[in-house]
Amino acid sequence: AHAATLYGQQYDDLFSMMRAHYSTTYFAALLAKRPIEYAAKTFRLLSAHCPVDVAVYDTNGNSCGYTKDGVAYNDNISPIRIVVMEDEKFIEIPDDGNEYIVKYTGTDDGTMKIQDQIYDLETGEVESEKVFEGIVLEEGKQFESAIDAEDTNKTDLYVIDSDGDKISSVDVNGDETTLYSYDIT
Repeated sequence: AHAATLYGQQYDDLFSMMRAHYSTTYFAALLAKRPIEYAAKTFRLLSAHCPVDVAVYDTNGNSCGYTKDGVAYNDNISPIRIVVMEDEKFIEIPDDGNEYIVKYTGTDDGTMKIQDQIYDLETGEVESEKVFEGIVLEEGKQFESAIDAEDTNKTDLYVIDSDGDKISSVDVNGDETTLYSYDIT
């Protein structure tokens, strides 16, 4: 079993218990197990429930953290925190007014589900949510999502090529629509 580490503390038992309830339980565990040190009233949680590696960047292209082979690598300067629990990745984004880019790369074939949720820190309730599910995932297939600072409804998901160019959009049901087509003569 993988030991998930949050700020230097082991949470093996906690994460084992959380598996059945994903994001909601993860957020509740954060509130219960450590003080939230954010001045904002809301908190963003992205989660990917599938075999992928994730990488988070700020709008200047600076790395904020990533996963590789089931291990999270967090930048100590960035407010972003990534936690890995087997095939599930949780990305904590404080309400700092910044936008982020998240890239997902398939590490196996399967189906991908991505949740983007904003929680109210005072009530612990989900304030807004956008869920992409039923997405066909293949090893090496790449996706990119721009995370709007304030609105989960503005979160979009795209399939990208090896150059990082968007080749199709993905809707909440996992259906892909090609953005560009080329005639070869």
